[in-house]
Amino acid sequence: MNSFQFRLLFLFALIGLSSMSLDVLAQEKTTFTTQLKNARSKKVKLRIHENLLSLEDVTEMVLPISETGETTFEFELQEPSVAYVFLDKQPLRVFLRPGDELSLGADMRQFYNSMRFAGSRTDASEVIAAIQRIDERATQGVNTGLQNWGADKFREFADKEREKRQKVLKNANTENQLSSRDKTLISAEIDYQWGIDLLQYAEYRSLFMGKKLPKKYFDFLKDIPLNNEYALRSDIYAMFINSYMNYLVTNYDAYYAMDNYYPDAIEVAKRNFEGGPMFFALAQAIVEGSSKVDLSLLEEAYENFIIECPYKGLKQGVKAAYARAKKVAAGEPAPDFFLTSMDGQEVAMGDLKGKVVYVDFWASWCGPCIQEMSYAEDVKKKFKNNKEVAFVYISLDEDVGSWQAAVNRLGIKGINLHSPGFQSEVAKAYNVQNLPHYLLIDKDGKIAMPHARRPSETKDLIKDIQRFLK
Repeated sequence: MNSFQFRLLFLFALIGLSSMSLDVLAQEKTTFTTQLKNARSKKVKLRIHENLLSLEDVTEMVLPISETGETTFEFELQEPSVAYVFLDKQPLRVFLRPGDELSLGADMRQFYNSMRFAGSRTDASEVIAAIQRIDERATQGVNTGLQNWGADKFREFADKEREKRQKVLKNANTENQLSSRDKTLISAEIDYQWGIDLLQYAEYRSLFMGKKLPKKYFDFLKDIPLNNEYALRSDIYAMFINSYMNYLVTNYDAYYAMDNYYPDAIEVAKRNFEGGPMFFALAQAIVEGSSKVDLSLLEEAYENFIIECPYKGLKQGVKAAYARAKKVAAGEPAPDFFLTSMDGQEVAMGDLKGKVVYVDFWASWCGPCIQEMSYAEDVKKKFKNNKEVAFVYISLDEDVGSWQAAVNRLGIKGINLHSPGFQSEVAKAYNVQNLPHYLLIDKDGKIAMPHARRPSETKDLIKDIQRFLK
């Protein structure tokens, strides 16, 4: 996975969080058109998140490609925004302003070589696309460097990649006269991506190779502005905040107690950020934490956030996320569902009342999910003859064939169900924000552990199941 793909996953997992001031600009109709040749897909998806300080301002549109290869999106924007357009699953960042009439033409067999923007104010999108191409070309170097290079060599590599991106921006500014605001944002993104790469190296070397880097290595952070209100429209800045927070909270200590992560992250955010970036970091910790840890650990921070946060959209988004988590907190009735199993039988959660149910949300593309499956067999063996224990596997694969093939390949024994995507009704009902996701349901059909142990924690998981059998 390259840094751009990871950036996408990070962005979508956040539920959204982007942009600068609280001033609301007059809405203008914006048009974005794609003209594609040799596209395998029949649809184009456009995703826009105008404001990181609002969890609500996310627009996602999917439209068919016409017989002539054209797709036109019309929408209203309140402020300039970085959007994502997905072409044959090829993600591309584009820069959209209120009132733009922007078009993108490409031959999907040679995407970057054929890609051309046209229309009003193409300059920022052209620069962002050129920088994205540098990011993707750098992927092999980053992966090689993480494993094989010393700190000085990796720093030299990261510096050179940063210079390449800065050169693209400098040349574009000379030729196209980018606005000062656009130039400022793109320049900041270049610095934040540089910081992300250097933090990623330190994390990998410390946690996976046991080679902790000296404090001097992190001097580069002094050259990166931490509090940048204007950059809050950028997913790259959001990802930098996440990476920097991870460093501050854990210090890349392999023995750090991750159960403390979100409460600790809240305190770290207060100490190191201010204004919009601070409230963004706090919202991120509360939203992510609400889907991963017991809500009692976040209750005080949540209540203070709701009182103190001045950003209405951000506050509403955090409230919504917290409310979703409360619906599947310990002691709440497990949401019912009706799904079809591998053998074509309709299964409802209510049918399993009277049993302790271990639920595993997974997908065929999820590496950690697959790794845990072998450990799950040891847990199931312990309860092989116990009819009061059920193991339910709910795949979020979009494609039915991928789900079925993975079940057969891995030999997953239990009740195998399919609920396509994080936006499926079952995934939303159980507040599944990332994979794998495990929970335990007691005999009364109530949530016993909304964040159950992984199968690899075999002994403790067995004890948990036995506790709820009594």
